[in-house]
Amino acid sequence: MLNHSVDLVDRYPRVTCTNCGVASPASQQLGKFIDDGVSFRVDDFGHYGGFFDNFPRSHERDSLAHLCHDCCVILFNALPGLAQFAGVRGGHPNITGGWCFSGGELSHIENGTEVPPCCPYAWTWDRSSRDEMNNSATYLATPELTWELRPAVEYETWWKSSITSKEEETI
Repeated sequence: MLNHSVDLVDRYPRVTCTNCGVASPASQQLGKFIDDGVSFRVDDFGHYGGFFDNFPRSHERDSLAHLCHDCCVILFNALPGLAQFAGVRGGHPNITGGWCFSGGELSHIENGTEVPPCCPYAWTWDRSSRDEMNNSATYLATPELTWELRPAVEYETWWKSSITSKEEETI
């Protein structure tokens, strides 16, 4: 799933998905968080008067939960408002079918759009028609599991808008 070697993936023990029980690599963040998934503290969800009160449980167990790639897809498909709020579209490189090695596989091919999206939240690139800056085009997966070109962000436009917004904040 990630763009690195087997040695790096095997350096840390696998992390078990809290929902489905499948063990997944945890090669990033010193093996503490699940690769191509979501790790979060359940203590951040509960509060007094909320859906559940986490106070009595927070000291009894590890409060870090992990969701694997497929369980994340289930979560964000079920809660599209949360997916939009969290900005998960284009959030991870496409998983090409080799468990843990999609980024590596994609880095060896010119056109990542030749491989179908793993889910509606993936991204890939096409380096087959490079421009004068030797850039690649980035594509985002669609809900229909096809690719669409990510709109280019002009550096000058972005820079000017960031300066304008900072000036507006100080007024």
